[in-house]
Amino acid sequence: MFKIENLSFSYKKDQHLIDDTSIMTDKRIIGVIGKNGCGKSTLLKLISKELIPDSGNIFVEGRIYRAIHDLSFYNKFTIDELLNLLGKLDSFNLSNKDNYIEGLHLTKFLHQPLVELSQGTYKKVGILFAFLSGANVILFDEPFESLDGVSANFVVNEIMSSPKMVVIVDHNIELITNVCDFVINMDN
Repeated sequence: MFKIENLSFSYKKDQHLIDDTSIMTDKRIIGVIGKNGCGKSTLLKLISKELIPDSGNIFVEGRIYRAIHDLSFYNKFTIDELLNLLGKLDSFNLSNKDNYIEGLHLTKFLHQPLVELSQGTYKKVGILFAFLSGANVILFDEPFESLDGVSANFVVNEIMSSPKMVVIVDHNIELITNVCDFVINMDN
């Protein structure tokens, strides 16, 4: 269940980016669309509790993981080294990591420091970690930006076949309407 009740949020006093918004759905794959600056990424941060709303409530069943695409703190690490660290955490499940590594075409990059990766490959690392998270709700902010077509198709197939709830922010309206069971238009 995904439920937002009377949610309001502002970065500046009296200038609500999100104003008295209510949404409820039991759909599993939720898309969020809208123009730049309308609050899509902010909504993900509110859902993941990185930001606190001015008013209202958000109810999402289960543990939440927001895919992180800024891994610059870990730039000196290789993917393999980070996977070894994640394997020590209870909040990650690496049992299917080889499938994700192969599907995202990361095998040849496992021993390169993140700082040496292209933008698309770097983004795939954040997606890999999201898929490996033990959370049953994954939040993606523009996951297809900078991805090659083959990897994007793999990500779509994984999202559609996963039992996890997924919330995707993206500007590709056609992709969102084809993949998602429920779409939130932040422009309205």
